[in-house]
Amino acid sequence: MPTNAEILDSLDDETVEHIEKLAGGNMASNMIARRLCIPVKDFMRIWRLEDSIIREAYERGRLRMDEVKAESLEFQMRTGNSMAVQIHHTHSREAEFEAAKRDILELD
Repeated sequence: MPTNAEILDSLDDETVEHIEKLAGGNMASNMIARRLCIPVKDFMRIWRLEDSIIREAYERGRLRMDEVKAESLEFQMRTGNSMAVQIHHTHSREAEFEAAKRDILELD
């Protein structure tokens, strides 16, 4: 079994960018490993480390898509789309709940 360092050393900038792109397309982390021909067990071991380059690339990809979706939702709201307003309201309430939960449980 290769070590974390060996796997991380084998990743070039292009592969890291590919991880980011695939994550932005909603591909699951285990499927990204398969797509990149990295043993899933090894990839996931590193992915679970929140400060690993693999996890950071994955999270950047997800956040980039969240930003695109938020911009699209904002545009739809500004054009008077009532469904977009409802979606935004729901997302806001969910975010407030998650923030309160993290605060109460002292997760941050």
